[in-house]
Amino acid sequence: MFNRPGNPFSIRFAQMAFAFIACVSLPAWCLPTVTGAPVEDKPADSSAPAPATPAAEAAPTTTPANSALTGSVATSEQNAESVLNELEQTVHHLKDASWATYCEAQRPDVIYVGGPNIVGNVVINPIEGSGMINTGGFLPPRKKWIDFYAMHVAYLAPILKGELALFKLPDGASSDTLEDYEEYNKLANRLPELCDKMLEACKGPKYDNVNITMAAGMLNEELKRYDKVRKELYKDIQEEHKKEVREEKLEDKSKKQ
Repeated sequence: MFNRPGNPFSIRFAQMAFAFIACVSLPAWCLPTVTGAPVEDKPADSSAPAPATPAAEAAPTTTPANSALTGSVATSEQNAESVLNELEQTVHHLKDASWATYCEAQRPDVIYVGGPNIVGNVVINPIEGSGMINTGGFLPPRKKWIDFYAMHVAYLAPILKGELALFKLPDGASSDTLEDYEEYNKLANRLPELCDKMLEACKGPKYDNVNITMAAGMLNEELKRYDKVRKELYKDIQEEHKKEVREEKLEDKSKKQ
């Protein structure tokens, strides 16, 4: 079967046999040789540094998310806008806490009058309208709510002070921006002191309606005024930044021409 003419198996067998005879008959100088002394197997030295892998060498260095940006990425305008945005949230929650404290100390003491009278089995309806009449006094502030709102102010007050200190007006501000910044500084310098006054008024064990109302109301009003000026200053900085960008583009365009 294997010796039939044209049989693929016989052809393949002949090729393999010829290759084997050719290899055996080669002279010694044609055979490949290995130079050098044999290498002895030695235990790995634990003190030697491990070779750096390509992945480790190419691993990029990462920057923490809370680290300050440097170089051309972070401009003074961007930093100012970022701080003002953070202040918006802090002031918002302080306004909520101070207003809730004010309302708690301003709960009116009312009585119900003008209701129907009952004489025996007869119900006599009032001639005039009935309803609630304010006695002119206020209900005592409830401790749980005063402590709750004061806790919020006590937590946010140092955060507010730190964020106010971080804000820096960019260089080259216009006269309108400088005017808003001056008003901004006046209000910003008062806010930490007003927070302390409200916290002092909210200390127990006796809660005075008048003291709490005045301290919380004054803080809330100053926060509103400050937030209004903060928005104006934020708008000024944004407009000046856009103006600078437009001028830089026009300058680059003129240079290319």
